[in-house]
Amino acid sequence: MMRDNEELAMRTWVEKNLEATTVSLSRDMALRWQRLMMRDVKLYSRLALYGFVKLRRRERQDESFPEREFCHFLGEFHVKIRLVLREMGRANPLPLFQMVGLEELRAKESLH
Repeated sequence: MMRDNEELAMRTWVEKNLEATTVSLSRDMALRWQRLMMRDVKLYSRLALYGFVKLRRRERQDESFPEREFCHFLGEFHVKIRLVLREMGRANPLPLFQMVGLEELRAKESLH
């Protein structure tokens, strides 16, 4: 029951924050994402991908999602959460639910 409530709350947050960035994401919410990942990686991944797919469909009306792209997005999403937790999100504005490319992420992480 508690997991269902948490999933619903996080899904609602994702729907309302599709345009979220590493600047707008609060440290508390980043911590919530990290704790969810540590507790239930499947739910964490499902919710992150939900935001990615929902935004992609809205912006591009794109229905094709190769599995490889999902894997890359999840890796990027995790790095973005870490940037916020390390208080580097403001200096590195990146969209949460869009792919930006691993090269750009690595460059942002190595700046600090």
